[in-house]
Amino acid sequence: MSLLGKFNDRPAWRWLAWGLYVLLLTTALVLPAAAVGNWPGQLSQDQKKIIAKTGHVCAYALMTILSGWLRLPVRFRLLLLFFLMAHAAATEWIQLNVSHRSGTVQDVVLDHLGIAAGLIVSWKWWSQ
Repeated sequence: MSLLGKFNDRPAWRWLAWGLYVLLLTTALVLPAAAVGNWPGQLSQDQKKIIAKTGHVCAYALMTILSGWLRLPVRFRLLLLFFLMAHAAATEWIQLNVSHRSGTVQDVVLDHLGIAAGLIVSWKWWSQ
């Protein structure tokens, strides 16, 4: 059996991967950010904004995919989905009190679009 096969057959590894991702994403979202002007390269403000907003969507899509991969019983899946949506709102709320951060409703909406995209991609796991 391949290493990936062993990884997939162990729910504890799934929880470890999920927990580590949630921890890293949460930390990245609530720590003070470097000033926007310090980005490498010659990017315009519009390009920086597009990259940042795309990051929101992709990060929450991946977290939703990992959440589906946990393969929880049906009765807990809605709670997990609620956690994802609450996490998006809570991290933006926390950003209101962190230097060089600005929590916005627009980012919460983008996070929820990422959750929807992740649900679509991993629907097989969510619907079984």
